[in-house]
Amino acid sequence: MSAIGTAITAHSVLSSGSGTHFALKVFLPILIAPGLVAWRAPKPRTFGIWTALATISSIIWSIGGSPEYYERHRAGWAAVQVSAWTTIGIVVVGSAVAAFWFSAREVSEDDLATPLARRLRRIVQLVVPTAIVTGFAGLLPGYEMYFGDTHLHTETAGGGWLLLFLALALAPAAVVYRDPRRRWAWIWAGWTFPSMFLSVMVSFGFRIFERAEPLWPALVVRFGVSMIFVLVMLAVPLIALLSRGADEAAPSRLPRARLR
Repeated sequence: MSAIGTAITAHSVLSSGSGTHFALKVFLPILIAPGLVAWRAPKPRTFGIWTALATISSIIWSIGGSPEYYERHRAGWAAVQVSAWTTIGIVVVGSAVAAFWFSAREVSEDDLATPLARRLRRIVQLVVPTAIVTGFAGLLPGYEMYFGDTHLHTETAGGGWLLLFLALALAPAAVVYRDPRRRWAWIWAGWTFPSMFLSVMVSFGFRIFERAEPLWPALVVRFGVSMIFVLVMLAVPLIALLSRGADEAAPSRLPRARLR
C-alpha cells in the first residue's frame, strides 16, 4: 500500500519523461517483489533475503535516482520523498525485525532472571530512548552549508538516512529483549557494525567543496550515534563475554539422585 501511494504521488508530481519517475517505477517493484516469497513462506531465511535485497536496491536507487534540481523544488516533491522513504523503511526494517523475531525462542521466567538477561535488557532500555531522541534531532536543521563565506543552504542533522540507520541498528533489539542470549548479543553487535559507515556518511560527511557549520541538533546526533555504538558494539560484547546467563545451565544445589 505504501509503494502504491508512492507511485501515485510520483505520477502526480513528476512528468512522465522524468528520469526520477522512471527510476521509481523500476525500483518499487524490485523492492516489493521478494515480499511475495516471504508472504508464502514466512521464515527467517526468506525475510533475511528480502532485507538484503531491499537494502542493496535502496542504495542503488538513492544513488542513481537522485532528482534533478528543478524536481527538488516542485511543490509536491517533499510528499514523494517522504512516501518513498516510508516505503523503504517499512520494507527494510520490517523484514529485518521479522527475520530476527521468527528466529527467537520462547523463554521462561528463570531464563530472564539470569545476570546475562538482566544486563542485556538494560542495554536495550538505554539504546531505544537514545535512538528516539537522536532520530528526532536528526530531522531538525543541523548544518549551515557555506562555500567560502557564502551561505548556500541548510542541511538536516541526519534526515532519512539517519532514521534508516537507527531503525536498522534497533532491528535486533526487540529479539534481544525477548530472548536475551549470547547468540543474539553477538548478532546485534555484528549487525550494527556495517551501519557505522552509513552513520559516518550522514553525520560527518558532506560535499567536498562545501563547509559545514554544525548547529546543536547535529551535536545531539553525533553524541547519540556515538552512545549507541558504544553500548551495542562495546558494552553488549563485554556483557556476553563476562556474564553468566541463559546459555549456561545453572549448577543444581540439590544432591544428584542415584538409583540403587
